[in-house]
Amino acid sequence: MSLLNSNLSQTVAAALGAILVLSSCDGASRDDAPGVAAKGEHTTSPFAHIKAQPPGGKWIAEARTQRNLVREFKGTGTLYLVGVSLGRLIAVAHSAEISKVLIAKKDMAAYYDVVVRPEDTTPGTARLMLRSLVTDRLGLTVRPATEMRMTMVLSPAPGGVLIEASGSNEGILDLEEGQLKAVGSDITQLIALLGKDSKVPVVDETELPGRYNYRLEWDASKGAFAFIQSLGDIGLMLSPGLRPVESLVVSDAKFRADVAARLPPVPVQSATSTEQEETH
Repeated sequence: MSLLNSNLSQTVAAALGAILVLSSCDGASRDDAPGVAAKGEHTTSPFAHIKAQPPGGKWIAEARTQRNLVREFKGTGTLYLVGVSLGRLIAVAHSAEISKVLIAKKDMAAYYDVVVRPEDTTPGTARLMLRSLVTDRLGLTVRPATEMRMTMVLSPAPGGVLIEASGSNEGILDLEEGQLKAVGSDITQLIALLGKDSKVPVVDETELPGRYNYRLEWDASKGAFAFIQSLGDIGLMLSPGLRPVESLVVSDAKFRADVAARLPPVPVQSATSTEQEETH
C-alpha cells in the first residue's frame, strides 16, 4: 500500500471508529443511568419528566454534558433525548443520518435535553412535534440541499466483488467484536452500518442490487483500520472522495428563552418500577 493510500485509509478509519463499539445493528441507544453525568455530576434530565409530561406536550433545555442518549417509547409515542448534539437532534427530528446534517461549527458544542409526548402514537407524530419544538425554541431553519462533500465511497476492489448471492430475504447483519456476519443482507444495510454515528456520509458505488451472504473477521485490537482492510476479503474497498450529498442545512441556532420559560435544573430521581420496565 502506498503512503498516500495508507493516509487516506487512516482518515477513513478515524471517521469509522465509532461503529466498532456497537454490539448490534438495531440502532437503539444503550444507557443504564439517564441523566447521570461523568464524575458524579448531574445534568438537567427529561427522564424525570416523562410521566409528568402531558399528552401533546414538549420540553427542551440546554444540557450540561454530552450523552447522546435517544429513547422512543412505542406504547405512548414519547420521544426523549438526553445530552444530544444539535446535529443528532436534527437527525432524529428528520429521521436522517447525522452525517447528512450540516451545522455551523459554533453550534457543535451545544447539547440538549428534550421530551416530546404526542397525543397519539401515529408513526412520525413525535418527530413532527420535535421539528416544531426546535424551530420555536432554537429559532433555526432546516432546508434540504445538495452539497459537494467529502464522503467515504464503498466500491468494488480492483479484483472484483467476492460475495455470495443469497436466496434468503432474512436481512441479517450482525456486528460483534472483530466479526461481521451477513445472511440475506443487501448493501444498503452495510452502508447504514458504515454511516452509523459517522460525521462523514457513506456513498454506495458497488452497483450490487441483490442480497448476499458474507462474513468478515478482523483483529479488533487494531481498531477501525483493520475493519476497513477486511472489506477486501469480500472484494470491496472504502476510500475518501468528493460526491454530491443530499443534506440538511441548518441555520445558526440561538436558544430562545423568550419563547417559553426555562425549566430549572431537575435532580436525577430514581426511576419507578414502571419507568424501569419502559427503558430496558
